[in-house]
Amino acid sequence: MPRTFVCRSEELLEGKGRSVKLLPGTEAYIFRLHDQVKAFINRCTHMGGPVELTSDKTKLCCRRHEATFSPQTGERVGGQAPEGSALTTLMTEEDGSGIWLQWSLPQDPFSL
Repeated sequence: MPRTFVCRSEELLEGKGRSVKLLPGTEAYIFRLHDQVKAFINRCTHMGGPVELTSDKTKLCCRRHEATFSPQTGERVGGQAPEGSALTTLMTEEDGSGIWLQWSLPQDPFSL
């Protein structure tokens, strides 16, 4: 399972996020919220646009058509994304050297 270094722990501040390239054309969005590090494939379930935390930190929002997702689970909470859809969750690890993403390659690399 590939493991990707994101940053040192102190670089990912509370309520802040960043995109991390995993493969050509595939990024993760990782953020710290309520002192937990969360990450999802950065692709909206509506039309594949990028997501980011809203200014009030209560949702993840697609910049293209304003579909919204839970920052805790990645599940759709509103907007144009299909009901019942969810962002793909990625495992995170925070250790003494920093923050890491753990992810696996799909059988079909174009399905991410």
